[in-house]
Amino acid sequence: MNVGTEATETLGELMMFDQNISPNRNQACASCHMPYVGFGGPIPSVNLTITAYPGTAHIRAGKRTPQRHPYSPFFPVLQYNPVQGQFFGGNFWDSRATGYLLRIPDAEQAQGPPVDTQEMGLPDTACIAFRLSQAEYRPLFEEVWGKGSLDINFQHETEQICTTPGGLRCLAGAPPRLL
Repeated sequence: MNVGTEATETLGELMMFDQNISPNRNQACASCHMPYVGFGGPIPSVNLTITAYPGTAHIRAGKRTPQRHPYSPFFPVLQYNPVQGQFFGGNFWDSRATGYLLRIPDAEQAQGPPVDTQEMGLPDTACIAFRLSQAEYRPLFEEVWGKGSLDINFQHETEQICTTPGGLRCLAGAPPRLL
């Protein structure tokens, strides 16, 4: 198993630019986090405003401008400093990703956009694993995370569910479970 830095970074880059990790297969993480603008939004003048970018369904826009994330993995868990009387750490001023649950604010933040109906719009985080199981770079994923790590028995309607922006939540009834 190759868990070296180079393999892990290559896998991360492939996933960052993979548009298949959205219902319409048209939105990658890099669609809103471009390297040439410090991994922020692709239009520098828009980044100076509070305007958000469209998500997978181009008639809907996100709730915030994309966070520049080169340094976000180093942010500590949100905590209170009683001496200064202030909070510090976490990602975002609105405490969207405190790091409380996963102990890493950046990992918590990364869970939001793929399933946010205004951003990448997948109906379930299981759709990410489903799309990764079909990716051309699946062998590299399994080299980094272990052989068979994407051998998941998905239900037969998983493709239909994962190609519906916002999932089946917009229809009557509870959303189906994918796993």
